Amino acid sequence: MVRRISLVLALALVALLAGCKSKDQAPAAAATTPEGAVQAAVASLKAGDLAALVQAQVPPQHMDALRAEWKRDMAEDPPSDEDRQQFAQMMADLTAADANERLFAQLEPQIVRFETEIVPNMPTYIEMGRGLLEAGIKERKDFNEEQKQQALKSVDALVGWLESTRFTDRDKAKSAISQITAAARELNLKTLDEARALDFDQAMARGSIAFRGFKDVLATYGFKVDELLGSVRTEVLSRDGNQAKVRIHYSLLGSPLSFEAELVEVDGRWYGKQTIEELAKSGAPSAAAAAG
Repeated sequence: MVRRISLVLALALVALLAGCKSKDQAPAAAATTPEGAVQAAVASLKAGDLAALVQAQVPPQHMDALRAEWKRDMAEDPPSDEDRQQFAQMMADLTAADANERLFAQLEPQIVRFETEIVPNMPTYIEMGRGLLEAGIKERKDFNEEQKQQALKSVDALVGWLESTRFTDRDKAKSAISQITAAARELNLKTLDEARALDFDQAMARGSIAFRGFKDVLATYGFKVDELLGSVRTEVLSRDGNQAKVRIHYSLLGSPLSFEAELVEVDGRWYGKQTIEELAKSGAPSAAAAAG
């Protein structure tokens, strides 16, 4: 079931990435339209609220099942003593009073090595990576030509970011460390057993802390997720009964992109079609039936 939650989150992040048309419009009300469903997902992403994101993507009648399966999964396959020790050590390192200074001191030799051994060859590495990604995209049988072109433009945007970002900047490294340690302290988890004892809603709340910290670190290096979210808009291409197709326009690191997503209406609210289908595969046939 952990895989199911991960899938729901991934589908929400990828298939329903779009901008809010009105900051004052409540996500719950907005989800009664296809545009509103996208808006609800993005509002949750901008707020860094994974619980709200899942609730925007999963019909209410399936939430209790997700919570129950989460609890069962956490009770299975207990971690090893080594796992427990590693987790406890990691959290102790990240939350110590001198964590920022000590972690930067540990990172500094790695930055020096990166500068001397990796940076001179970065253009070659980046081009090799670009070539592999582009070849993989062009060979995708499940992508149509438009999807391939959009994916290739995404690669170009990311390559441009990699080429222009100075990852060895010491001030940025210190800022990123500070953001990571702040998130670790806010998580307030000392042991792996404490983490596994969290119920679904508590885990989503803690996950939200980590997600917001991750966004902060990316922003430090010029990849501003909230700017991406603020750049996008939703265009309804078609609507037939409880089925709708939308095109989502957005800007990735200055590069204009778009993709299509399908939505379905379930009990008066709109959800990603792929999410509903995955819920049905996981033992929720009523979702598929409601989606028509």
